[in-house]
Amino acid sequence: MVNCNKCFKYYNAIISGNCSFCQKYGFQENILCDLTRAIHNSNEVKCFAFKPNISIVGGNKEIFEAVPNSDNDKELTERHKWLKAYAVQQLKSNPDQMICNLNFHVCLVTTNRENLLESIVGELSENFSIFQNAGDKYDSKVNLLSVDYDHIHLLINTTPVYSVDEMINNVIEHLNSGIKNEFPDLFGNKKVIFEKSYFCETIG
Repeated sequence: MVNCNKCFKYYNAIISGNCSFCQKYGFQENILCDLTRAIHNSNEVKCFAFKPNISIVGGNKEIFEAVPNSDNDKELTERHKWLKAYAVQQLKSNPDQMICNLNFHVCLVTTNRENLLESIVGELSENFSIFQNAGDKYDSKVNLLSVDYDHIHLLINTTPVYSVDEMINNVIEHLNSGIKNEFPDLFGNKKVIFEKSYFCETIG
């Protein structure tokens, strides 16, 4: 981690020089470092400048009152029931006329921020089949935005039926397997390629 001392000690807005997406959107280097630190304890991270930088946020104690549901709601997921209740209570609109289409920018970082993708950046950018079926299990569509030596940016289109965490964890598992199968000589003995931690933001 060449920039660890700079980005953590002074928390400068350093941007990865190899990633066109990071440069275009000002995606800061310290975000990638935080993703690595979040999944390890201080003794496991190979960085002399590392110090814990995470605060605990209390749980949400807000209680949502239940609303009468129709017989058809018995076949819906708990998440979908909540959305219908929210529509009735807060939006004062007909839930049957609501269409939800969510788009997320997701960034995955390689284990320990190793340059695992350096030799296959071009091939990975052109190989859409690896990403094409990554979101099928959760009715989501996964598109590759950009590849750098130690991280990738994804655009995920999904519905609110499933939790974002559940969906993205499945995508990570799918990509770990798919990339290893596509490049067995490079990743044959490696258990995982991407860390379990990830960056996610809604973009509409």
